[in-house]
Amino acid sequence: MRAVAEAAEGRVIRWEVAAANEAAQRFYRRIGAGLIPKVICRWQVGAT
Repeated sequence: MRAVAEAAEGRVIRWEVAAANEAAQRFYRRIGAGLIPKVICRWQVGAT
């Protein structure tokens, strides 16, 4: 993560983590990341 932060040169870094992966969420919070809830939508055209 340190290398990623250095490569970002001050830009915002964005990634995704599964809602069920609570251990990862705790880790990211500890390093100072903000977690933003999101909704993922799927649409399969022609499905009933």
